[in-house]
Amino acid sequence: MTIDGSSLAWRALESLYRAIAPGGYADEHITQYRHDELRDLAVRHGYRHLATDYVFGSEMILSFERSPS
Repeated sequence: MTIDGSSLAWRALESLYRAIAPGGYADEHITQYRHDELRDLAVRHGYRHLATDYVFGSEMILSFERSPS
């Protein structure tokens, strides 16, 4: 599971978190992916995208299976 850096829900939650705990989140998500970037990265490495679910509209859970070779 990772955040979807392009979602409005994530940007709102991140802003809120930074206001509540300044500096407390600095090292948590070093790389922020957009859904299409992460999906395409896995596909280029031989996986087939099956589904995407979201937790609170901001954290992505992508399901993949290894493409037959």
